[in-house]
Amino acid sequence: ILNYMYGERIKGYDISDVGVTVIKGNTSELIKRDRIIEVKFIDKSDLNFSIRTFGIGGFFSYSGTFVNKKMGSMTWYITQKDSLVMLVTKLDKIIISPDNREEFLNDVKKMLS
Repeated sequence: ILNYMYGERIKGYDISDVGVTVIKGNTSELIKRDRIIEVKFIDKSDLNFSIRTFGIGGFFSYSGTFVNKKMGSMTWYITQKDSLVMLVTKLDKIIISPDNREEFLNDVKKMLS
């Protein structure tokens, strides 16, 4: 179990012309540019009382599907809860935690325009 969790840990994010790539321990996941509708900051309190419905919760990172009353269903790819950004897509809400969220937000907005 620990080996799986370590392999699925979130290592970082990359923004390119194609979209936002979530870099994991053994793999990566692309959130295509044409799927992203909006990008915005969220606060740590927005994640209060979230319940993990599938995924990993807190050992090396938080990743998977979570739900709470305020935000509904969402997918997390976060390493910390202090620097949160939400990518609203056509299918769901994706929560990530870049080290410099202001720079990340500006870079994603440039990529979308």
